[in-house]
Amino acid sequence: MEEGAYCTTFQDHKTRFKTEVMIDVYDEISVGHLIYLDKRKLSGYIVEKRLPEGQVVRVFSPEVKLLATIAHSAIKENQYILAEYYATLHYLAQMGQNSIERLINLIREHMLVNAFKWHLTITATLHKLAHGFVLEKLSNLLFRLGGPLSRACNQVFELEHPPYKCDPVTLAGIFREKLQDDTFRRSLCLQILTFPTKAFTKRFLTRLRGLLR
Repeated sequence: MEEGAYCTTFQDHKTRFKTEVMIDVYDEISVGHLIYLDKRKLSGYIVEKRLPEGQVVRVFSPEVKLLATIAHSAIKENQYILAEYYATLHYLAQMGQNSIERLINLIREHMLVNAFKWHLTITATLHKLAHGFVLEKLSNLLFRLGGPLSRACNQVFELEHPPYKCDPVTLAGIFREKLQDDTFRRSLCLQILTFPTKAFTKRFLTRLRGLLR
């Protein structure tokens, strides 16, 4: 369907199921040439999982799945959708204290503290509105990262429902922090020097227009 710098998108048009599902196959975890997670630093977080029919597959641990979910939400999509609320709670439920500690180390290693604070603030606010309290595991993780972001909290009350777009000030803070990441910084230089495709330019301008509204 489409091919980018590190990603190819596939869709099965011959399937008997009428679906719009597309599969993205990534060589790097990136948007365009911009690598926002270094897969080489994640190779030690592979676990084996047994499927209902007995097959064993190798997948990322819950802390890496949550890391990837939030990095994708903040840096690639610049917005929070309702599916990520459930995904965040799902992955946190699978994590014990040792996994939480590993997650905090991963967040700091990948310079994603601001991204997590933005995302977890929205998650905690939605949980409080829906259930009248915030999960202890969620509130403790947010506290360990420096506490909630008032802008993200206010956004939930200003809008009736998701998606919640990442405001320009918060997004600037996320990118400023990521510039401390060597892989991200080098790939940003490559992105600047690479002439963008028409598809990338269209998506970028659409997203920029949405952020400025």
